[in-house]
Amino acid sequence: MEKILIVEDDTTLLFIISKTLENAGYKTLTAEDGSQAIEQLNQNSDIDLIITDLIMPIVDGIQLSKYIRNKKEFSHLPILVLTGQGDIYNKCQGFDAGVDDYVTKPPDFVEFMLRIKALLNRSKRIKQDESLEKDKIKKSEKFIFFKEKSTVSFENKEIYFTQTEFDIINYLYNKKEISTSSEELLEKILDYPKGVGNPVTIRTHIRNIRFKVEKEFNISNFIINIPKRGYVLNIYE
Repeated sequence: MEKILIVEDDTTLLFIISKTLENAGYKTLTAEDGSQAIEQLNQNSDIDLIITDLIMPIVDGIQLSKYIRNKKEFSHLPILVLTGQGDIYNKCQGFDAGVDDYVTKPPDFVEFMLRIKALLNRSKRIKQDESLEKDKIKKSEKFIFFKEKSTVSFENKEIYFTQTEFDIINYLYNKKEISTSSEELLEKILDYPKGVGNPVTIRTHIRNIRFKVEKEFNISNFIINIPKRGYVLNIYE
C-alpha cells in the first residue's frame, strides 16, 4: 500500500483529501505545516508521495520542497502542490524548488486522483531506471548528461536540474531534431494519461531550464519552440 503525506493548513480540506485517498486504497499521513511535514518525513522513510499546500505558517511549501530535494534519500520523492496561487511567479518558484506539478484549489478529484496515480507510477519507473543505469552518459560533443545526479556538464561546469527538468532534457535529446509537444511531454515525462494535466506545467519547466542554461552556460536557445509543433533541444551541430 502506497503511503502519501498530505500537508495542508486548512483542516477541513486536509480531512477531505485524506479520506478520499484512503477510500482509494492509499495510506495517508497528515501535517498542518511544513515543519510537521519534515518531522513526518524523518520518522517515515517509506513515504511515496507528498501533496502540499504552498502558503503555510512556519515552513511553507517552497521551503519544504527545497528541504526534500536537498536530502539524498528524498531527492526523487514526487511533490504535488495543491494551491490557490495560480500566477507564474509562484509556479516558477515551486518548480525551481523541485515541485513536479500543481493542482489548483478546489481540485477536480477525478483528475487529482489520475495525477497522483501517474506521479506514483513515474516514481517507480525512475527507481527502476536508476538501478539499471548510473554512469555518466555523453550525449554530444559539448554536453555530458549525468543521470544519477540530474546534472548537465558543459566546458567543465555543471548545472543541477530537478528530476523533471532533467527528464525533459533527456527526452528531447533522444528525439533528436523531432519536435515534441507539451501534451507529449505530459504523457511521457509525468506519465499522465492523454488529456490529463496542464500544458502550462511543461512550459514553466522549459522556462526554468532555459533560465538556468542561459545564466550558467551563457547559452541562449538551448530549447527552441517551433510554432504549432513543439520543443526541440538545440544542441546539434
